[in-house]
Amino acid sequence: MFDICVYGDALMDMFRGDGADAFIANCGGTCLNMAVCAANLGLKTTFVGRVGDDVMGRRLARVMTEHGIDTRGLIMDSAYFTTLAFVELDHGERSFSFARQYGADIMIHPEDIDQKAVRSARLFHYSGMTLMAEPSRSTTLALLEQLHSEGMYICTDISYRHNLWSDPETAVRVTRQALPFTDLVKCSEEEALLMTGKEDLKEAAEFFCSYGPQLVVITCGEQGAFWYRNGECGTKPPYKVEVVDTTGAGDAFFGGFLYQLMQLDDPRSVTAAQLPGMIRFANAAGALNIRQKGGIDGAPTLAEVEELMRAQAH
Repeated sequence: MFDICVYGDALMDMFRGDGADAFIANCGGTCLNMAVCAANLGLKTTFVGRVGDDVMGRRLARVMTEHGIDTRGLIMDSAYFTTLAFVELDHGERSFSFARQYGADIMIHPEDIDQKAVRSARLFHYSGMTLMAEPSRSTTLALLEQLHSEGMYICTDISYRHNLWSDPETAVRVTRQALPFTDLVKCSEEEALLMTGKEDLKEAAEFFCSYGPQLVVITCGEQGAFWYRNGECGTKPPYKVEVVDTTGAGDAFFGGFLYQLMQLDDPRSVTAAQLPGMIRFANAAGALNIRQKGGIDGAPTLAEVEELMRAQAH
């Protein structure tokens, strides 16, 4: 039995190297970053998705195994290349360009899903990256509807990338299609306002919940993170660390949050009173991740998170 099944993208982040035309390849992807953080913290994690049977895909599979992530649901396919994300950094903040058309992570059909791996977990996580293009979009929506009907706890990270959607209107429409099958929504402040059309976070969270989710967590950069549950909400400030690269910070945050959620007998039982402490833990995990370049290398351990929380009590 696994704590979480992570379904979605595993790709290579290409960072600028020392030379003008040099790049350094780091394993990444919203789902893989989160899965590694969750596994580092101690959660039993399984991964479902597709990578190319190429040098990059084999490296991604090896990294999963090295971090203790179960790969029975990982497909390695020689017909498609592993997706690449070219990352530009400006004072630690990042922007992306993608080589993803016909990328392996998009080419997921219903028959590709390892149903035993999915149903061997207490919680199913999908990334918004799976909704951006076909065939993964239709595969994801059908899978979510089925799992929801079976009572599985489902969460998402919206992970909006403007240059991977045909237009913002389609992104909003498709994201909202998935919300009725989703129990927990995690997103950034910008994503929350875009997807809901609201002007403040409480209104945005209420809008999300009107579709079905019961819990919303929103990362707010230098302002920390916001939570909403059953009409109650609040914000916890971030931790102060030296910023090297923010790639994967939100993924590490969510890995930390899901670690806390999985300590409960039933994730649906979480209360508003418990959420400030859970968000504080998640903030620490996210902060520790930005001290190194890449979403994987900075993934913290449980001891590191607890040490930062002791050192910066708030």
